Amino acid sequence: MAYNNHGDNPFADDRYEVHDPFADPTITHALNSTQIAADDGQAMGAHHTSPATADMGAHASHQSGRAMSRTNSQPMDSVPLGDHLDDRHSIDVGTHSSRGPQGRTDLSNLEAELRQREERLAQRERELQAQSEEIRKSGRPPNNFPPCYPLFYLNIDAEIPDIHRNVMRRIWWYWLYLEGNLVFNCITCLIMVISNPEGVSSTAADFGASFGYLFTITLLSFFMWYRPVYNAYMKEKSLYYMFYFVFGGLHIIYTLYMAAGIPYSGSGGLINALSMFSAGKVVAGVFCLLDTVAWIVGGLFALYMYRLVRLHYNSQGHTFEQAKAQAVSSVATNKTVQQAGVNYATSQMQNRV
Repeated sequence: MAYNNHGDNPFADDRYEVHDPFADPTITHALNSTQIAADDGQAMGAHHTSPATADMGAHASHQSGRAMSRTNSQPMDSVPLGDHLDDRHSIDVGTHSSRGPQGRTDLSNLEAELRQREERLAQRERELQAQSEEIRKSGRPPNNFPPCYPLFYLNIDAEIPDIHRNVMRRIWWYWLYLEGNLVFNCITCLIMVISNPEGVSSTAADFGASFGYLFTITLLSFFMWYRPVYNAYMKEKSLYYMFYFVFGGLHIIYTLYMAAGIPYSGSGGLINALSMFSAGKVVAGVFCLLDTVAWIVGGLFALYMYRLVRLHYNSQGHTFEQAKAQAVSSVATNKTVQQAGVNYATSQMQNRV
């Protein structure tokens, strides 16, 4: 009777025998290697890393090893994008470093702009100091208009209340527009003279009158309606509004008169435009038409501003009686009038004696 190698038990069966798994030489070798590696890792990082950090480092090492194995086993182009983090960071660094010269250029431009601002502020400070010194000496700001030869002080931002500045600026722009219109009208009349149309004998007179308007209308418009409405908004006095209503209304009539273009009126308006086209002078006729349009546009805008001023006048409660009282008070307190009255009274007393 034969027996197997499991002893003398004749009923032992190899299929049901329980083997010790740790007795396998392969498993025993792997366990010993893992224990040695763990002991070495704990000895090296005991003072620097926690167990979680060690696990993360082991995982990173494992992933790095996998990436290196894949890199060695396949071409570079086939490696996934996530495995090239180092390459991506190196590209970013290169991109930022290439921006260095551009950044220095922007910094230089910024420094130049700051220096320009400092110079402008310094210039403004010097101007304010000079103005303050002038006010201290004379008791009023220095004259600033006209720029070529200052005779008056005009400053809408400094003298006109905030609520009225937009209206006053529009009136100022219209006055400048009027000056340009007068210049264009003079040029139009000169073209009429040069064209020398047959049957039209008023071209020379029109040019002479238009040239005179450059001076007379400029002065009259400034002193008779622009300066009064400026003082009206600055001082809110009925008297100045009355001056503007009278002479501003006359100015609107004047613009319509110039748009008509009556011969010998000094205007290249509508009638003169028709005369130029009838004589076959197309260039002169076109200039006359443009002049007509310029006068009409200016007159309509002047009428619009006239209405705005009138509405403000009514809203503030100004009356004609207030204007008369202010006129009497102004005459009575005027030093020139007072001196003239004293001189007259003195001469009468001497005559009686």
